[in-house]
Amino acid sequence: MNIFNDTKEFKIVELLEKAGHQAFFVGGCIRDYLIHEDFVGGCVRGESGSTFKFEDIDIATSASPEESKKALSGEFSEFNLVGERFGVLMVEDVEIAQFRSETYTPENLGKPEVQPSSSIEEDASRRDFTMNALYMSSNGEVFDFNKGVMDIGYKTVRAVGNAEERFSEDPSRILRMFYLASRFGFSIESETLKAAQSKKELIKEIPDALVGKIVKKVLSQNKLAEFLFMLNDAELLDTVFPEFEHTLNK
Repeated sequence: MNIFNDTKEFKIVELLEKAGHQAFFVGGCIRDYLIHEDFVGGCVRGESGSTFKFEDIDIATSASPEESKKALSGEFSEFNLVGERFGVLMVEDVEIAQFRSETYTPENLGKPEVQPSSSIEEDASRRDFTMNALYMSSNGEVFDFNKGVMDIGYKTVRAVGNAEERFSEDPSRILRMFYLASRFGFSIESETLKAAQSKKELIKEIPDALVGKIVKKVLSQNKLAEFLFMLNDAELLDTVFPEFEHTLNK
């Protein structure tokens, strides 16, 4: 039994597998379910008759966008190749991303050069946090290459691999880290937090529109106070929102 049974996303994964490709549910949808439900013996289950609403369900696959389109064309008709250069195909409102590696330079912070990959392990290694680097097969088996399940169990946000590298690649990950921690009531792993503090000057490189987008997510979860206090405790509030610093330090 898979938690995504009877969804169009499950049908997509099933069709990709039938065409000889690897395909997995990935990222936040797995994270959110594990945080709210039971995790038993490598497979996910909920209480009998329970339902869980996902914000979105993303799919990762070994197939290229053209191969995905070919595999799905018998059942689906609405395709958007706008993200093809990044290995992304939109099928109706579902994002299907080819396994990939990413290369960043100081000139393209947050906008990597993308190379296709046939390896799920390589795809997992380029993700931001361990809780977001989780994959689930059509039979409900969870693949975890970075101890993300353990970190969820310990209620900890931890970067994948070298935290300083992850934040140097994309400074907005620093703010997303505090968003995730405040949203779920998690702590931040000590080395990951130290890395964020050491890279705090990069926060100034985050476009205002992206900062606003992350704050909007914080507000949607009613976690603004927690978010600001966590930034303040980490001595980063004056870098991110200097206009708010005096309100928390009276």
